[in-house]
Formats: sequence, C-alpha cells, structure tokens
Amino acid sequence: MQIMHSAEIAEAGAHVGEIRLQLLGQAKALTATGEEVPLPRKAFALAAYLLLESPKGRMHRSDAAALLWDDMDVERRAGNFRQLLSRLRFLQSNHESRLFVIGSDYIALDTTAASIDVQIFREAIADQAASQIVTICDAYGGDLLGDSQDGGQKFAQWLRARRASLNVEFTSALTAHLENAANADYPELTVLAAERLIKLDPTQEAGYRALMRVHGASGQMDIVRQIYARLERILRKENNARPASVTRELFEALTAGEAQTASEAKTTDTVEEPAVPSIGRFLPRMIVLPPAPGIVSPGQQTISELVDDLTLNLWRTRSFVLLTPRGLTSDLRSHLAASAARDIDYILEVRMQRSIAHAMSVRLVSVASGEILWAGAFEAQENDHTPVALIVQTVVEQVESNELKLADQATARVVARRQAIQGQRLLQVLDLPSIRRARNVMRSALATADDCIPALTGMARSFVLEGMLAATADGRLLDEAEILARKAIGLDPEDFRGYQELGVAHLYQRKFDSGIEMLRSARRHNPIDVSVQVDLADALLAVGKPDESLEVLNAVRHLIPFGLDIGHWIAASAHYCREDYRATAQEIELMQNPAPAYRVSAAAYAMLGEKEIAGRLKSAAMEFNPNFKVKQWLAVCPIGSKELIQHYEDGLLIAGFA
Repeated sequence: MQIMHSAEIAEAGAHVGEIRLQLLGQAKALTATGEEVPLPRKAFALAAYLLLESPKGRMHRSDAAALLWDDMDVERRAGNFRQLLSRLRFLQSNHESRLFVIGSDYIALDTTAASIDVQIFREAIADQAASQIVTICDAYGGDLLGDSQDGGQKFAQWLRARRASLNVEFTSALTAHLENAANADYPELTVLAAERLIKLDPTQEAGYRALMRVHGASGQMDIVRQIYARLERILRKENNARPASVTRELFEALTAGEAQTASEAKTTDTVEEPAVPSIGRFLPRMIVLPPAPGIVSPGQQTISELVDDLTLNLWRTRSFVLLTPRGLTSDLRSHLAASAARDIDYILEVRMQRSIAHAMSVRLVSVASGEILWAGAFEAQENDHTPVALIVQTVVEQVESNELKLADQATARVVARRQAIQGQRLLQVLDLPSIRRARNVMRSALATADDCIPALTGMARSFVLEGMLAATADGRLLDEAEILARKAIGLDPEDFRGYQELGVAHLYQRKFDSGIEMLRSARRHNPIDVSVQVDLADALLAVGKPDESLEVLNAVRHLIPFGLDIGHWIAASAHYCREDYRATAQEIELMQNPAPAYRVSAAAYAMLGEKEIAGRLKSAAMEFNPNFKVKQWLAVCPIGSKELIQHYEDGLLIAGFA
C-alpha cells in the first residue's frame, strides 16, 4: 500500500535502514538486526492512524497534535507535538531510518521504509490462497496496539472501531479457510487456523468442526469425541447453550456406526444435574427461566441474545450456582414446585411483551417462600449491554439482602457466605472502625469455611483499605492482602475477585504494571462488574492517566453501585490531576462519608486560592487522621508519576498540611 508520493519521499531524503513495525499486539519497532527502536508510545498511535486512516498517509501537524492531545489547549498540544517530533528525529538519525517524514507543516508515514505487520496481514487476506493462512496467523499478533490507550478521546474511539474491524477480518479469513472444502488437502494449515480461531474465541464452532473433520479423516474417532465434548462443555458454561445443528450433524455423521457416546446421550431437552464444584457449596443456586418457546414478538432475537448474555454475566459474578431449567415449560409455578425438590434457591424469570417491540420484564423469585423479591421492565436494543449490567447488579444485591434476612435460619453450609456479605458491606463505609469490624466478620466466616472466596477477598481488601486510610507504610498489611488474594485465585482461577484483589495489592505495593495487568484480567473474567472498573480507574490514575481513569468511571456512573464513596474519591483525585479543582470539590461532596477525602478537597481549594475553606477542611482531615504527615504519605501512596506527586504535595502544603 503506497501512501506517500515518491516525490515527497525523495524530498524528505532516501531512507537507509528498513524498520519492522509491529502494530498488531504489543507495539514494537525493530531494526533489521532485531534491535528494538524505543519509539514513544504516541508514535505508534500516530503510525497506526497514518497507515489506516489518513489520505496519502499524511496529516497536518496541528491535526496530528489534536488527535493525540485533544484535552489540551492549542499551545500545550503544539508544544507536546514538537517534543515528540524532536524525539523522532533523534531516533531516526541514530537508526538511519525515515519511517516518519517530517515536513514544515505536516507529518507522513513512509511505508517503503518499513515492513509493517498490518500491511502484510491485509495483503495475505486479499491473496486468498490456502498457503497464506500461515502468514495471516503470524502477522495478526493481537488487537491493534495491544492494550495501549495513548491518544485523545477521538483517537480512542477510532482505535476501538479499528480493533473490532481488524478482528472481524482475521476471524472471517480463518472461518472462510476452514469452511472451504477445497482446503481439505492441507490438514496442517487447517489445524493451525482452527486452533488460532478457538484461541481467539473458544465458542467459534467452525474451528471445532474443522478439527473434527481432520481427525475423522484419519480415523481418530476418540479425538473427534473429545473435541465435540469440549465444545459442549464450553458452550454450556459460557452461553448455557448447545452446539449448532450443523455441528451436531457433522459429529453424528463422523461417528455413524459407533457406540453412542455420553455426549450424544445428553443432547435431550432434559439435562442431567451437573455436579456442583466444592467451591460452589456456599453459593445460592439459581435457574434463569427464558421466555416460552413459540412466542412471536418484535425483537425476539434481540431478547433471546440478551438472555444468553444475562446468563453468562450472572455466572461471571461467581455469586450463584447456575443450573439448567428442566423441561420446556416456562410456567413459573411448575418450576417453583420442581425447583424446591432440586434444592434451588432462586428463579430469575424473563418474559417478552408481545405488543411492544424489544420490551421484556424480569422477575426474581425466592423458591422457598414464593415471594417476588424484585421485578423490572427493560427495553432490549441490539449491542446495548446496559440492561444486562443493571439486571445483574440488581439481582446480586437483592439475593445478598435476602440471604442476610435468612441468616438466623441458615445451616452451616451457608453461614460463611452470609458473613462474607455482611463484611463486604461494612467495607463500603470507609472508616477504620468499620473496616476492622469487617475483618472480624470475615475472620469468622473463614473459621467456618477456610475456602470461602468472598471472605478471603474481602479480608484482603480490608488490609489495603486500612493502610490507605491510616496513611501508613506498614508493608505487612499489603503482604497479607497478597497472600489472601493468591489463595483465592488458587481455589478458583475463573473467579475474578482473586485477580482484582491481587491487582489492588500490587498497586499499593507500587508494582504498577502487574497491578494493572491483574485488574485487566479481573475485567476479562467479569467485564460488567463495577467494582473492577473502579479499581482499574484507580490504577490508571496511579500511572498518570487521569483522562483514561475518568473515561472508565464515566462509563459505569449509571450503574447502581457507583454510589460507593471510593468511586467518587477516585474521580475527585482524577479531576485534581487534571487541574479541575472545582470538579474535585464537587465530586467529594457527593460522598456519603467525605472525611477520608478531606485532604484532597483541602488541596483543591488551596489551589483555587480559597484558603479559608482549605484551612477548615485541613483541620477536619487532621481530626479524622491526627497522624497524617505529607512526606510520609507521599512516600507510600500508589502514584507512579513524579509530576503528579509534586502536584499533590504542592496543594497539601498550600492548604497547611505539614
């Protein structure tokens, strides 16, 4: 793809060394000898945009600056861009490369000076030859720019869209290869493509069908059965679904004449009761009752997809054992009677409204009492996950509240779970007495059941919060938190809470990269949990990314639990870092208990020049924590940016803290 005129390249000067530019997956620039060129992160962002979006691969310098720093005024962004260009000139001179062509009023990308993985990837797809599948798989190293978020808001929106489109190009190319019968003569390439497709999305049935064909052709029927059984397990776990008819028919055709396997025997409308893992014995048991089959309603497909998404995200909370409804009836009374016999605690019923497009109602029912604990009406729109997030958050809260009401009737099996819920709610208060009471409750829960994950992760958080509120450098608190978090991960590697608490512990241990990685892992395990998003926002703020921190927080403000004080505290800190001191004060005023954040509010008013208010808040902050010392706190606080630390220290000292 030639995106610069040859005359422009000649004007800029001929390049000497070719660069290998990796934009898919972790962004890197390498010389021909494999030496890494330390390009600034924003240079990779600029290269990706110039390659994929800009006409002729060039942009006016002011437009490029606005793309990368759209939250700054014109003068500051121009200064930042000049520094970026100076750095690029120095690096290109050292490595005898001309990847970027810098003109008096523009910047361009010279693709003849580099081997770029995105170009290689797209050229291989266009070729459509079976042999190109190796090149396609090698070139597509992951999402565009990996997990980088460098650039302004406009760039972030563009990047999300480009990542999605390149992902679709990759999966479409693999699927087309796998479903093309003419490629049966290339089994090694088929296996490569199938395994990459399944790794990218474990529910992609085309990959499993291809593997079954390859092994079936060589008579390896045991492997065929293993592949199909694995697909069944994954679909049941992820989507509460079964393989598509085309996959089932292929499996039946391949195994015709063989003894019926256990997998085939279970593809009936009545599903055998799954064994409950030992770690789930503390959890309430629930079934999700979907709309009755045969009902014709506008938006039926959208609602059906939403129910699948709802089931998956309820499972991801690790707050329930989800079981499959028995039979095809959708009559709630029939299921109440049957569920009592199966020791099921709750039914979540979803109904479609026949007369209103995309409308549905949801009811949460206690099996023991028959009481409707909560009911709501929602509108299901394609690609809108808001209803799912709201339903999941509400169901978790309602079930927890009901479990606490039943505490006096509890058997030993669930005492630990209910004590863990009590402890988690105490942690929301954000004062030392409440946190220490929460820890005692968690300790009681663990005395009953030492593998109760909510109690383990709640106790881990209590140690972190105590260190934060006391502004202490006691590393033993964080060590205890890390030990508990790792134990939780060991008990259930699919539970997001262990990764979340390990990430927070690492953040306060100043292991910033590891902390962010653990929190992103927690988000992958449960993408809609608000507490994970809030902790990730805190981590992004710690590494000097207040805009990204606020972007994460703003995305979940509409969800129920955002009223938690910790979210407002983090948002206030992000506004302070952006020098929006009035917004800092306003955010802290939204806290139910603003006392822990008085020192941030005092620093904000001090920077506004309102010293009388700052002084009052400083006195209130010292009453809350009489032992607070600026230098002591800044030495241990989880901030990895020296500039942010200096900025915060300035505000605290002006406010009168010592």
